[in-house]
Amino acid sequence: LLRELGYYAAALKVLQNAYQIQEKTFQEGNQAFASTFSWYGSVYRDLKEYLKALDYFEKCLTIVRKTLPENHPDFGLTYSNIGDIHHLMSGYEKALAFHHKALNIQENIKRNPLKCATTYTN
Repeated sequence: LLRELGYYAAALKVLQNAYQIQEKTFQEGNQAFASTFSWYGSVYRDLKEYLKALDYFEKCLTIVRKTLPENHPDFGLTYSNIGDIHHLMSGYEKALAFHHKALNIQENIKRNPLKCATTYTN
């Protein structure tokens, strides 16, 4: 909510607090970290700090690869986020490759058709 309201500094502070709690609670690589890294990536994308956003989305992907089956919806979301960042940085070939991966997962798990439509438009 803070991110959506444009309170980016506050959003980053909340994420930092969450991350510190996770470090004390979970082992490194726990799925909980993937969600936090994804939120970090979203905040940095909104701040137009694309390299930081990409770094966090890639950290998320690393954990997702280790903890979830390949057809899990989180793969689709993470691939889509990485594709968005490459697109914003004019890396169109990489963006297309990641959006294709996202679409493949979305189509194969028969998710909400609107998710597929959104990926098609990216």
